[in-house]
Amino acid sequence: MSAANDEPSDPSPTSMPGASPREFVDGLHIREIGPDDLAAERVFIAGLSPTSLRARTLGGAGEPTDDQLRRLVTPTPPREMVLGAFLTPHAAAEVAVREALDAHAPDPLPSPDPARAALPASERIIGVARFAPGENDDDVCEFAVAVTDPAQRRGVGRSLLTALIPQAAAAGYRVIEGQCFADNQGMIALAKSLGFTVGTDPQDHTLFRLSRPLA
Repeated sequence: MSAANDEPSDPSPTSMPGASPREFVDGLHIREIGPDDLAAERVFIAGLSPTSLRARTLGGAGEPTDDQLRRLVTPTPPREMVLGAFLTPHAAAEVAVREALDAHAPDPLPSPDPARAALPASERIIGVARFAPGENDDDVCEFAVAVTDPAQRRGVGRSLLTALIPQAAAAGYRVIEGQCFADNQGMIALAKSLGFTVGTDPQDHTLFRLSRPLA
């Protein structure tokens, strides 16, 4: 399972003008994702840049099928969990106001994807973190983290992974593992800062394996 896209351990305010990292992180609400979030998951994945999508899938499949999307929002507890980062009502209201002003500006910005525009700002997924059983060991789970491009480098990935780790321990796992591309310095730095060991994947030297004990 891919550990996914960049989230440096020292977030910087370069990706989203007008808001500091602390302001953005304080505007987050993290909760479990379920079947009711299918439309939001579809919009979230569709909005990822090619670079972020490559990191999420480790260069694999592109746009997911409807069945794959449903699987992404239907984890099997307690051995699987998906957490999503959403804007708090206050932060979402600010986004809605900005979008309304942009839409009525003399030179409006290009219209967003209609499916995204139809979702209230409070229901849009900012980032996702998940774990699922590993392939060969019942004590090991694999994790993945993905953050929408405008929200990267603002502590969203850190918030999600920090929330995910104790949930994996509570599910009975003893080790949490993931993979990322060797050039994904943001994910590598984040993992190290949260106690993961990082090493080259013996089966693919373009990948790094991230591992952390939970017991």
